[in-house]
Amino acid sequence: MFGSGQWKTFSWRATSAMGRFTEDNYGQIWTTQSNDGLLVFNKTASERGYISFKPYNYVGNALIDRTNRIANTPDGVIWVATAQGPVFYGNPSVILNGEGTAGTHPHRTGSDEPSRLFALLGSENILSVAIDGAYRKWFGTETAGVFLIAEDNVSEVKHFTVDNSPLFSNKIHDIAINDRTGEVFFATEYGMVAYRSDAVSSGDDFGNVYTFPDPVRPEYQGEITITGLIKDADVKITDIAGNLVYQTRTLGGQAVWNGRNQQGRRVASGVYLVFCTNDDGSKTNVTKILFIR
Repeated sequence: MFGSGQWKTFSWRATSAMGRFTEDNYGQIWTTQSNDGLLVFNKTASERGYISFKPYNYVGNALIDRTNRIANTPDGVIWVATAQGPVFYGNPSVILNGEGTAGTHPHRTGSDEPSRLFALLGSENILSVAIDGAYRKWFGTETAGVFLIAEDNVSEVKHFTVDNSPLFSNKIHDIAINDRTGEVFFATEYGMVAYRSDAVSSGDDFGNVYTFPDPVRPEYQGEITITGLIKDADVKITDIAGNLVYQTRTLGGQAVWNGRNQQGRRVASGVYLVFCTNDDGSKTNVTKILFIR
């Protein structure tokens, strides 16, 4: 490594404009090359330590030239927004050896053709990608708005367009996420708009756990958020007598509740306890919510 205040150069033969840079969990730097796929280099290599390659289109059996944006998940997976849908790299450590350069294009079966595989968003030019605290993927497209894909990489959670949301345009140039608040910012060709998501980043242990709003007053009909939690925690809400009212799992570091019981009815006035625990029960937390009807 080079010291503070020093410069270091990295040389290769670039044939197209480079995009943003991101560092993977192995100290390698990734960037898009607008019409030449991807470039990955090792910032500590004393000799040639880079590779340039193009992702592979699972459906079309061809290389993808155009790559637009790049993002990485906390567990080290690299996601690339391409002109033919998203591609991910689950083992970046072997890339400089020339292994795994094709990447993986998520695919699923069609509802009308269960025997046929379809590439996830394979017909879309994905202009932007961002990963939220629940490891979900936000994809901004050229003409179809925004898609939110679940942690399983195939299930569609939300699809925002100008017809069902305040988006100014269906062309989404960029997406940024505030991991602490869950706010998602969309840069469109006509301006920026923000959306409050239900997922925030999580740590290895419970943080400053609290609920909002608290108390929940009669005029409030929105969702109640429990935040400061750990990933994949089990959340149970009971009344003061211990009767189970609602149960869910965290999205990243928080969980949401609509204030209704398991029968779909708004709960009565009173104090409700929120019990949170990880899978093996080694980490727990209890907080409470006051309802005023």
